[in-house]
Amino acid sequence: MTRFMTAVCLSVSLFAVTGCRRHFSFEATGVRVTILTEPSGAKVYQKLPPPGSAPRLIGETPLNGVVVPIVRTMKGSGLSPAAAQDMARQAGNLVVEIRKEGYKLHSTILAVDQEKTLEHRIVLEPEPTK
Repeated sequence: MTRFMTAVCLSVSLFAVTGCRRHFSFEATGVRVTILTEPSGAKVYQKLPPPGSAPRLIGETPLNGVVVPIVRTMKGSGLSPAAAQDMARQAGNLVVEIRKEGYKLHSTILAVDQEKTLEHRIVLEPEPTK
């Protein structure tokens, strides 16, 4: 977890140093979550700031009590309205994309709790047959 948080802070710092007029900072904390899918074997990706960054692979289901970083507070300036809305949506939530070959992409926001591990069960929808 520490290496990941260092990498995220570093990427945000580099983002700010590159000369962009946008400024972005956040504070994160780790929480435990369980994610189960039907069928199992789906890859779960977490969407993290800054806006537009590539989702981070959490792992493959079933995921039992994994620790994930959750953004608690964010500040940003010079962002588009869509990017600002995306940032607000991520605060205090686990924003994920769940992918499995032969099934539709499942994007959702999962509730988390600092005090206990929440379990989420997700049924994936098969892609239409051709």
